[in-house]
Amino acid sequence: MLAEDLGSVFSAIIEAMFSSELLREEDAASLANEAAAGSVLTASIEYREGFHGTLSATFDRRLARALTGRMMKKPVEECSDDDVSDAIGEIANIAAGNLKGLLPAPCQVSLPRVQEGPPSVRDDCRQLARAKFSLFGEPLWAELCGELWPLTSDL
Repeated sequence: MLAEDLGSVFSAIIEAMFSSELLREEDAASLANEAAAGSVLTASIEYREGFHGTLSATFDRRLARALTGRMMKKPVEECSDDDVSDAIGEIANIAAGNLKGLLPAPCQVSLPRVQEGPPSVRDDCRQLARAKFSLFGEPLWAELCGELWPLTSDL
């Protein structure tokens, strides 16, 4: 159920912000190839207190630039790397806020952190949900990892 919620949150954000529809991506091979090629950026948000975990959103670099241009209403060529980091960080931040209500309270979120490449894997963090998409023909995926013990069985 948490994977459905994760997918729904990202779909709603993209539809509201960009008037575009995310397509569910069932073929993980294309995503793995993009990550291996080093052409992705990942925005991560840490959860603390009632739930300890991480939400990460990984964007193809071309997609991240395209979304930044749309958010800033300027040509992609005029978007700096900082603009791109801010834009995808904001998308992840909005998603983290929407998911926060589904996680054990009290739940605090960190500021977004953006890095090149796929999400970093922490030893104490188990993948709880993953949603894979395609937008404008480019891959995007989101992952929620965390400790299982504080989660209730109805998630």
